[in-house]
Formats: sequence, structure tokens, C-alpha cells
Amino acid sequence: MQSPGFHILLLLLLWAPSCPAVEPVIRDLRVIVEARPTTFDYTWHDEVGERSGSQGCGQSWSAGLGLRCAWGAAGRPVAFLAGAEAVAEQDTFQAGSRIAAIARLEAGLAIGLGNRWSMIAAPLVGIGLARLYLADSPFGTRSLSGTTTEYGGRLGLRWAFDRSWSLGLDAGWLASSEHLAGDGTLDIRRSGPWLALGFAWILDPVAKRLE
Repeated sequence: MQSPGFHILLLLLLWAPSCPAVEPVIRDLRVIVEARPTTFDYTWHDEVGERSGSQGCGQSWSAGLGLRCAWGAAGRPVAFLAGAEAVAEQDTFQAGSRIAAIARLEAGLAIGLGNRWSMIAAPLVGIGLARLYLADSPFGTRSLSGTTTEYGGRLGLRWAFDRSWSLGLDAGWLASSEHLAGDGTLDIRRSGPWLALGFAWILDPVAKRLE
């Protein structure tokens, strides 16, 4: 089921075309909080053999810091967007917990919708390290660690409510693949809808001058 935040973003996107297009001024240092997909598929290998299945976690959240900037011609409503962010992820479920640290890059487009509003559309990729702790699980008590990669895309709306501060809401699709080892190996694949809220300090609120 789609989250309430997704429906809010959809309504804002439908409203956005009625706004006057202006140059997007995005130079944001952001604090990010995310709700991530909660179901995943796994494949377990150990001395007994191979087992696979699907499972869900009770909660899957991440938080971090990011820098997002837009570059374009002065006065043009469409600009190139690029960003980088570092996030810490945590999953909790009945048989254990997972933590991860991810570095991401994004590149896409920003569209100015008015003096305070802008829209972004960007694919992204990320890579990082993860650790999974299992207690009282079908595989016993185990601690595994390894690498994780993720990719996806998002649409977002940004509101500059002040010359120095902005809020942003992003929604999209996120997929990840993880390989963990420790008294066996575990491969985890996950994909699903993804929602993020960002609060940003605007580093430079001044648009380019028309020569």
C-alpha cells in the first residue's frame, strides 16, 4: 500500500504546472530522514546447504547528510542537478537487526516552479558496508558483515520557506543488493517504494544575473 506521503507528493506534482517557471536556485546542505522498503528476498549458504525465502522487517529507516546543487543558464527554468549524501541505515525485525553506512551520488534535473518552489527528478547509485546480527533465528545466532549496493530514482518537491532554509519531500523506487559473510554467507535483495524528507540550509540563495 502506498504511503500517505506519496499521495501528498502526487497532489503537489499535479498542482506544480500551475506555478510560474523560474530559474531553480538549489545549493542545499541537507539533513535527510528516509522510510525504506521493508520486505526482502534472501539466499543463505552454509555447511548444511542453501536455503532461500522472503521476509519483512518491522521498521527500515535511514538518516544522513547531503549536498545538492543545480547549475543552469541564467533565467532558464530547467537546470542540471547533482548531489552526494552519506546515510546510516537501520532495520529491525523479530530475529535480529541490521545497520549500514551508504555513500550515494545522484544526477538529474531541477525545474523551477516559482520563487519558492522547485521540482527535482534524479536517478541515484550508492555503495556501502552493512552488518547483520541474527538472534534466535532459523540459522542460529550469527553476526555477518559485507558490502551493499543500491540504485533507484526519485521525484521531489522543494519549498524554500526562507532565504536560508528549505524543506523537501522526495518519493521514488529503491533497490538494493547485499552480500554478507560470517559462518556462512547471506545474499539479500530488496526493492520497493521509498520516501524521504529533507531539511536544508541554503548555501547561496542568489540566482545568476542576466547579462
